[in-house]
Amino acid sequence: MQGIYGTLTESLGLPDLLIPYWQHFFLFLGLIWTCPNQLRTEREDF
Repeated sequence: MQGIYGTLTESLGLPDLLIPYWQHFFLFLGLIWTCPNQLRTEREDF
């Protein structure tokens, strides 16, 4: 995972200090993407 963020920040020319922010950003996107899907499957179970 660290290698992916390293190449990403290097290509964008961002400092290494922004790597944790990228990790939180992608985790946040993951939560937004999975939460509606989980709610949808729970509704189908009923």
